[in-house]
Amino acid sequence: MNKRGFSAFLVMVCAISVAAAGVVINVSPGGVDHPEGGSPENPLRTIQYALAAASPGDTILIHPGVYSGPGNYNLTPGGVDVHIRSVDPTDPAVVTSTIINPAEAGRGFTFVNGESAACILEGLTVTGGKAGKGGALLCEYSSPTIIRCAFIANTATLQGGAMFLQNSSTVVRESVIAGNASPTDGGGIESRAGNITLANCLIYGNTAATGQGGGVDIVSSPQGMIVNCTIADNHGPGGGGLYLWNSGVAVVNCILWNNTASQTQNSQIGRNVASTVVVSWSNVKGGYEGQGNIDADPLFAGTLQSAYYDYHLMSEWGRYDVAAGLWVHDAVTSPCIDAGNPATDFTAETWPHGGRANMGAFGGTGQASMNGNPADFDIDGRVDWRDLSAFAERWLTESAGIYDLDASGRVDMKDAAIFMQHWRWQR
Repeated sequence: MNKRGFSAFLVMVCAISVAAAGVVINVSPGGVDHPEGGSPENPLRTIQYALAAASPGDTILIHPGVYSGPGNYNLTPGGVDVHIRSVDPTDPAVVTSTIINPAEAGRGFTFVNGESAACILEGLTVTGGKAGKGGALLCEYSSPTIIRCAFIANTATLQGGAMFLQNSSTVVRESVIAGNASPTDGGGIESRAGNITLANCLIYGNTAATGQGGGVDIVSSPQGMIVNCTIADNHGPGGGGLYLWNSGVAVVNCILWNNTASQTQNSQIGRNVASTVVVSWSNVKGGYEGQGNIDADPLFAGTLQSAYYDYHLMSEWGRYDVAAGLWVHDAVTSPCIDAGNPATDFTAETWPHGGRANMGAFGGTGQASMNGNPADFDIDGRVDWRDLSAFAERWLTESAGIYDLDASGRVDMKDAAIFMQHWRWQR
């Protein structure tokens, strides 16, 4: 092994050692706070008790349930880099059933002690938070990583209905930010004097009563990035969907739709003269200059009368139904499907897909709405001899991926029958 390879090996060993050193501390609404608690059989009751007992690298494993009352809001790691997560952050049902609810007695989480990107908040729902700044989450001079979380119906009496980020480089990915309210700036998220990255976020139903940014308000943040987000049905006097003050942001693969504002011409995106917004490969109501942008009804699946507005994109080829928990077929297909930046990774999207990421919050994920014929293996818009040749090469093989059309684990006569049903199909 050469010197470079040996060094990489040492780094890997050290990383494994650090991960192995961490312990898992379990929390459940039915648990009991006790110095010897925290096992799966003897979980703790409050999240803050677990955080106070944690060391760097530990995991706070929060089991499904509603967490309210003292010890379950205004939560802080106190500068310790820990992983705070639900039992399965990749399962939307688990995320929505693992709920931090301060009941307007405070906010959900506070990161103000220099927590780094190694401090991770993952797969939780925060609702019912209320604070001066950051109804659900406050972050100052810290850089936690926030993944696949839901922030719903939180309130800030000053700024940042869901989050207030100041002098931080917090990363927010694959999260839902919904139904928050702020009577001043930032109905959804406000960031001051720091850089903010939002990816795969759903931001809807937020309100800024007297200030800017019904959905997202970014202040003094020169290098913001918003990727694969849906910002819809937010309301505020200025910049109903997104507002920038002395900031710069790139908006890519996003949907900004049905946001309203009373003080700016563009209800979807507003900014002051010192701010820069570069929008590309996005669907913006009313239109917006930039490469790949469109202005077309995104054909969301939900209805405003439903308890949960479903922002999945309608598709003739398959759309994930949140309420039913299964894939369904619609009569129409959204123009936002396969309309994202061609350079965006689409490989996590469920087959069939068109070889490009969708716009919006679910683009590039396993819940991206489908597009195209499942037998069109080379994605050229028709099922022909080239597809048949590719199918024949996998004949009687195991785990053949997209060629296993009946998902039985083997390419056989059942798959051949399905393939022939699509023979000579053309878009």
